Amino acid sequence: MLRAARILSIALAASLLAGPLPAQDHFTPVERREAVGNTIRIGWSARASNEATAQLAATVMQRRLGYQVRLVLADTAFLYSALAAGKLDVMLGSWQPDAHATYLEAIEGRVEDLGVLYDGARLGWVVPDTPASAGIISMSDLSRADVRERVDGRIRGGEAGTAVMALSQRALEVYGLDGYRLEPSNDAGPSLTLKRAITRGETAVAVGRRPHWVFGVYDLRFLDDPAGALGGPQRVHVLARDGFAADHPWASAVLGRMWLALADVEALIASGRERGYADAAARYLDGSRARADYWVHGRIE
Repeated sequence: MLRAARILSIALAASLLAGPLPAQDHFTPVERREAVGNTIRIGWSARASNEATAQLAATVMQRRLGYQVRLVLADTAFLYSALAAGKLDVMLGSWQPDAHATYLEAIEGRVEDLGVLYDGARLGWVVPDTPASAGIISMSDLSRADVRERVDGRIRGGEAGTAVMALSQRALEVYGLDGYRLEPSNDAGPSLTLKRAITRGETAVAVGRRPHWVFGVYDLRFLDDPAGALGGPQRVHVLARDGFAADHPWASAVLGRMWLALADVEALIASGRERGYADAAARYLDGSRARADYWVHGRIE
């Protein structure tokens, strides 16, 4: 019931953003027929980065193109399966090449990749960047007895069953961290663990990802991963159901041209946490008119 209510509230918030198309947007009759009266279903999982970018795409689709948009909140595994089954049109949070490799293998050939939304994303283990973490530079340092004692032999994870938790379990084996416990929690668990350690002047290890709001609030750093157990830099792609580009060539082209710097994503997250993600998306587009014009028209004027 709570999930359904949240989906409804998100859809209503998105619909409130719909308004008359800007006067300088001149569309062909074909483009108008494609958009007017049609709905695009955009899926997102419960991560701030996914909510921020999904809301941004929804705002572009509605305010600049004239589509109706339905935002669908679900877990990552469901989003991939729903996209492959044609029950969703678009998702903007496909982490490649490592983080979502298992999901991508399962749906190979049944979705369309519209391109990279942003790059420089990262998964890893995070510690406070404070004196309490001195000497803990690499994941391999965790194998030392003195370090294990300082962090209480614990690595605070996020939700069980997620890709980063599976990679973290593999990392324990790669680095021979037999005396450690990988403790699942919820999405807020790692951030709370790091906050508590900083407040107490201690250190801790938590599973982390970037972009994430926590890096804008606390001094944190990733541990080096010389074995590449958690993968390298990630590119976040926009995926669509099979046939989406043929059904909606204009929307497909616009989504394919959307690109953000990592700093833009983190700014959207920070603004969204303060004002709400619908308002953050509208403010971003108002302040980035030339970029939004390029996304919509495919030309720089």
